[in-house]
Amino acid sequence: MAPTCDKDGSVGFYATATFGGKEYKDQHLDVVPATGHNFQGGRCTVCGAADPSYNSSNRPNPGTGVSARGISLAVLLPVAAAVAAVCGAIKKRG
Repeated sequence: MAPTCDKDGSVGFYATATFGGKEYKDQHLDVVPATGHNFQGGRCTVCGAADPSYNSSNRPNPGTGVSARGISLAVLLPVAAAVAAVCGAIKKRG
């Protein structure tokens, strides 16, 4: 049985040998650890499980690769610079 993101799997080994006219059998079962989730964009790319630590306000905007928070700064910083320049010009006149 193959492991999944959150469940262990197993692999079995079986052997049979004949020696001196007698048959000997043995078996062994090993646990294969769960693979763990591969979260991208709030979901596991393997099983689709939701990422509990995903913050949707930081997700990239489609086509830009810029987070929603980054766009706010991209707009606010030039506006703040323009306001500062206007205030500086007014101060010099007065």
